[in-house]
Amino acid sequence: MQDSNLATNGGKGDVTQRRIRQMAERWGSLPPQERAQAEREFEELVSGMSLAHQEAYREYFRRLAERTKR
Repeated sequence: MQDSNLATNGGKGDVTQRRIRQMAERWGSLPPQERAQAEREFEELVSGMSLAHQEAYREYFRRLAERTKR
């Protein structure tokens, strides 16, 4: 039996789903400047997803923003 080895596929190591979840958890408490930075980061994170998934995430964050305004 061969020993296990570390993966060497050269990926960037991004953990997109985890990062999006972290952003969502803090979304309502972010000051405007940090929220603007988070929005830019969010767009980068979803840019490689299908258009349907991108829109689903955008809608989710729009709803989060509406909820925090109330």
